[in-house]
Amino acid sequence: QSRHIRFYGPGEPTQAFFLMKEIRDYAYSKVGEKLTVEIQTNGAFSYKVCEWLFENANIVWVSFDGTPDIQNYNRPFQKERPSSPIIEENVKSLTRHLKRNGTVGVRVTITNNNMHRQIEMINYFALLGIKHIWCDPLFQEVKDKPVCMTKERQENFDFNMDEFVHTYVKAYKYAKSIGIFYGTNLI
Repeated sequence: QSRHIRFYGPGEPTQAFFLMKEIRDYAYSKVGEKLTVEIQTNGAFSYKVCEWLFENANIVWVSFDGTPDIQNYNRPFQKERPSSPIIEENVKSLTRHLKRNGTVGVRVTITNNNMHRQIEMINYFALLGIKHIWCDPLFQEVKDKPVCMTKERQENFDFNMDEFVHTYVKAYKYAKSIGIFYGTNLI
């Protein structure tokens, strides 16, 4: 019998916050303290959701692509509003207050914008209290029709995989030297 719940998308799980609470409460009624709760989130939620995560989540992974300029370019809010201030504040709150021996990590999508800035990103996340970083290059979505994207944005998302491996290895060694886990699916 599984005692682990993982909330993740496609889509943002906190959009169904009340359903998440119901699922967690039901599972807790069956297995009690043995229950572990994990969430993969974009981190763009209210403080009310953050407070619930403090008490109820064991593992929180936040999609967060790096320093504010990278985050705001890769993951802007509607109408190109910056997302980094809210995501950064929620990450700081989670790293300070997550209970139940919790882990807060970030999930980074690597593009040309941040490939050569991985060590800088590691230092930035370390300042926010993050000790677990998972990164993977952006893979093109498989569709019958090409995704509509400006030429500038397309150039930032297409990159050389060999170059990624080279920059990743340097960043991995650096992260390890300062006590931070830095992983990728490609290893």
